[in-house]
Parts: sequence; C-alpha cells; structure tokens
Amino acid sequence: MKRLFLSLIVLLLLLAAPTALAADDAPHDYQSWFHFNSAKCRTDSALQAAVTDEAEAPNLAIVPLWKDPAAPVVTCGQEMPEVQGWVQAHGYECAPVATPTFRRDAAGTCVMPYLFYPLKQGETLPVRAVTVKKDGTIEILYRNGDKDRIRYRIGDKCLESLSVTTRQGGKRETLPIL
Repeated sequence: MKRLFLSLIVLLLLLAAPTALAADDAPHDYQSWFHFNSAKCRTDSALQAAVTDEAEAPNLAIVPLWKDPAAPVVTCGQEMPEVQGWVQAHGYECAPVATPTFRRDAAGTCVMPYLFYPLKQGETLPVRAVTVKKDGTIEILYRNGDKDRIRYRIGDKCLESLSVTTRQGGKRETLPIL
C-alpha cells in the first residue's frame, strides 16, 4: 500500500489528506495519528474532533472530514502494546503527549481528509458541522453562518483536482487549487 499526503494552506484553512492507495479492493482498517505538543486533549463528540486543552496557551483542533467518523482514541505516554504518545524532551528523556488516533474502515483506496484549526487562547472551535455530500463534496459550516466547500477527485494513484469555495460575510470565492 502506498501513501500520498496532501497538505494545503488555503486562506486560514489548513487541510491535510493522507491517502492510502490500496493494491486491492478489499476492506482495510486505515489509521492515522498525530502527536500534539500537549499532554492535554479532549474530544468533541459532535464533530469527532481532537482538541488540545491548554487553558494558558493557544490550542489546535483536528477535525476529520469524512462521513460518519468514529471518535478518535487519544493515548498519552503509552508503553504497551506499542509505544505511542511520546516525544523527545531533551537528551534521551521523553515526555508524554496526547496522540489522537483516527480510524476508518474502507475498501480500496482511502482518503482521510482533516481540517487543522488553530485556536487562540480561550477560543472555542467555531466549526458547527461537517457534511459530506454524495458526490464527495465536503461542507464545513461555522457557527457564524460562514461555509467552506471542498471538492477533490482522486484518479489512478494521484490527486486529479481540488478546489475550495469559501463564503464569508456573504462574499463567495472559489479557488481552483489543482
């Protein structure tokens, strides 16, 4: 299985789309995990997002952008059954960090797009909902009424097209990325 990783900064959106290119059409259990720079993390059950939870610092939310995501499993300083949730502190010392793992069961090639949303100190995640349309279009709805729409198409082992449409304060703009 090959992996393709796409990361884009569009306006103030940071999108990542790890893509596993399967050699067959059989069902697979796909996983991706991210190491936060914090030991404190909470999950947002409405969005199945993982959010760092530092009261005295900025935070980061990772929101999965696919239909019916499962809640992320967060590990921190785990040693068994495998080492996970550690970063090098200094020298040979390690420090535990929150590491959310997102899972997705899919057949064949699997795209796992994410929204990485930086939050100012004390700010709550402004994303209200994520909707995935039948054609694969992703809509991100914000609490203030703004909306982002992401369209992409994966061809034979590569990303063929990508566009982002934003609606902020009644103004709409479409950015063809690829």
